[in-house]
Amino acid sequence: MQDGELSFLIDGAPVVSVFPDEAEASFIAAQWRQTARTARVTESFNAKKLLETLLALRTTDHAALRDQVVSLDADIQDLDARIDTAETEMNALTYRLYNLSEADIRLVEDT
Repeated sequence: MQDGELSFLIDGAPVVSVFPDEAEASFIAAQWRQTARTARVTESFNAKKLLETLLALRTTDHAALRDQVVSLDADIQDLDARIDTAETEMNALTYRLYNLSEADIRLVEDT
């Protein structure tokens, strides 16, 4: 969030931006990240459908529920980071096991 603006980006380009109050920003961001994690991108899933999904936000005045959603989202982000780290370490071990050159590694990682 920058200057009160919360944006959903795809390849660095904003798809939708909102200006929530500070209390709602993390709750909205958690919902958007969940949408990004679970969206099934198919031929029928176009920009309009994505925008509709992002704008279909759940709202609640129940602070404990908002906090729980934000906390669960943080846990998921932590797990995703740990998985990425483990995957990177496993890839490095595999590259060493098969004695891959830098060119071979770039070829594998670019596909």
